[in-house]
Amino acid sequence: MGTELHGIFTVDFKEDEKGVRKITEINIRHVAFTSSIAAGGANIPMDTLEALFSTELSNMERIDYSYDEPMVFLRDVDAQPIIMKESELLA
Repeated sequence: MGTELHGIFTVDFKEDEKGVRKITEINIRHVAFTSSIAAGGANIPMDTLEALFSTELSNMERIDYSYDEPMVFLRDVDAQPIIMKESELLA
């Protein structure tokens, strides 16, 4: 749509019969995978709760989550999530 992505979102892929990855879902809400992101250091659920229960709306500020090195978060429905540095993905 001609805009840059921003925020946190998850993208689900599935391979077709030829092994080509196809996007099946894009979530812009808290999903089961959010716990993996928290394990990587960005506790989005806690930040959301603190914002929702804050009595001072003027104290709300944008949080930019970042890591010292790009991270990859892999999750399969039937396996434990994997969190790794992007540089380790193809090593």
